Amino acid sequence: NFDPIMDLLEEEECDTLIIYLPGFKKEEIKVQLTNTGILRITGSRSFSPNQRTTFHKHFPIPKNCDTPKISAKFVDGMLFVTLPKLQTDAASEKSSEQEKINKPELRSESSGQEKNPSDTTDEK
Repeated sequence: NFDPIMDLLEEEECDTLIIYLPGFKKEEIKVQLTNTGILRITGSRSFSPNQRTTFHKHFPIPKNCDTPKISAKFVDGMLFVTLPKLQTDAASEKSSEQEKINKPELRSESSGQEKNPSDTTDEK
């Protein structure tokens, strides 16, 4: 059995579990989410004609994880499992405010008033 080295990168919008799997190929790794909220990561590969190396890791999914959006990517012997966090009211409010800041304001030529391009009402 093989016990891979792991890191957890915690960020505001998501956590990323990084598992170092040198010598493994993408096809030799499985990432599964159980009905009980456990992330199961397993792998098996041959390293000689008569020997295999395997690993089994289980992680409880955090309560604040948006489970349908969990994703995994295998790059250069490293498995990256992204665990997006649920949007809280404060985070939603912050993204709405950011959208408002990023929308350009237009001036109406006839009235000289500012007009948001997403407004659909016509001024007459």
